[in-house]
Amino acid sequence: MNKQGKQYLTAVGRALPCGRAQKKMLLAELQDRVEEFTAQSPQADFDALCNAFGAPQTLAADYVGTQGDAALTRALSRRRVLLTVFAAVLLAALLLWGSMVFSLWREGHANVNGTVTEELIDGALPEQGGAQ
Repeated sequence: MNKQGKQYLTAVGRALPCGRAQKKMLLAELQDRVEEFTAQSPQADFDALCNAFGAPQTLAADYVGTQGDAALTRALSRRRVLLTVFAAVLLAALLLWGSMVFSLWREGHANVNGTVTEELIDGALPEQGGAQ
């Protein structure tokens, strides 16, 4: 199979909204047909493959039409759940990191010019060394 055939199969694989196992099975079947076509026409480019088999998006739409709404809904909902879980984990990590940074900022805020300043407790002034 030539480079254009591999690019065509990659484009079809990206357009298919199904699971990895189904996608692999469908692409294996399509690969056989593409290999036969490229063996007969070694100079076939991407456009020739699209003319012979259809645009990658069209093939994906045809697949969706034959699978029915239930299979497509399952595939898309699985992907949606994974994206939601990933977003939730990312948000939790960002919140944790932000709280740590804020805590370190508050802790370091008492440092002024490399010396630690004392906070006033109950309105009492800190003792001044040697000055009266």
